[in-house]
Amino acid sequence: MKSLQILVNFGGPRNLEEVEPFLTELLGDQHLIQTPLPRWLHRWLFRYIAKQRTKKVIDDYESLGGKSPIYEETEQLAEKIEKITGIPTIAFHRYLPATHESFVTKILEMRYDEISIFPLFPQYSHTTTGSCMSWFEERFPNEITKKMRWTTSYCDHPAFLDIHCKNIIKFLEEKKWKVADCFFLFSAHGLPERYVRKGDPYLCECQKTFEGIIKKIPEINGILCFQSKCGPGRWLKPETAEVCRNIAKYSKKKKILIVPISFTSDHLETLEIDQQYLPMIQKLGHKGYRIPSLATNSRWTNAIIEIWRK
Repeated sequence: MKSLQILVNFGGPRNLEEVEPFLTELLGDQHLIQTPLPRWLHRWLFRYIAKQRTKKVIDDYESLGGKSPIYEETEQLAEKIEKITGIPTIAFHRYLPATHESFVTKILEMRYDEISIFPLFPQYSHTTTGSCMSWFEERFPNEITKKMRWTTSYCDHPAFLDIHCKNIIKFLEEKKWKVADCFFLFSAHGLPERYVRKGDPYLCECQKTFEGIIKKIPEINGILCFQSKCGPGRWLKPETAEVCRNIAKYSKKKKILIVPISFTSDHLETLEIDQQYLPMIQKLGHKGYRIPSLATNSRWTNAIIEIWRK
């Protein structure tokens, strides 16, 4: 049987020239930015918004070395998994349009009997994994999509929870701190509340991750919060920024650790934690740190393979 494995990720810009097309593809996705507009009008409007937003975020990407680390991290992860499993493994970069044509051509030309797909979004949402599934359905014939097996969620898979816990314990050991000495902010990407009311399971998925980690490390005292609000309307609460600004309301402890539980790689959202949230905490006289992302952990590759083979 001829098999293929695909890792799915957002696909950050590989250089500053790709920032605008990346944002255009991102904001033009009506699974992610849900509007009642016709598709053509939505894409026209958000193409303009992407152009304006590019001017605001270009400095952020320059601080990351002129690119997002997601592209290279995902490609390297695919190479490691292929080396261990012996199964051809490639990466799909959802919002990096320059890579799409070659990706589609490769799938169409190679006749695979089975295609296993692993999104690097641990908690299922219609805006992330759901969007990618729709993208595949729109671009590939039924004879190919019926061979695809998606790992749609692993928010409470033991291997996923275990690697988060090991990341936390390793960090504490390096600092020579005790779990009980710290207050934890488990920060996930935000989502409009109306998406959840319409049936998106993302909030429930994040709660499962949060509760699963607490169950494995009962000494943890912490809170689940949400970051990166973008656009009008009510988003999931509490907001990470609000918690950081008023940290004394939540804990008297002076050591605050932020755990990015919905981000497996470093990118603008983890940069947001480092550049915006941690300074808020430190300004109030606390010691604030971010737990490293899973992509920096050598065990992450094996954890993915274990989850994939469930």
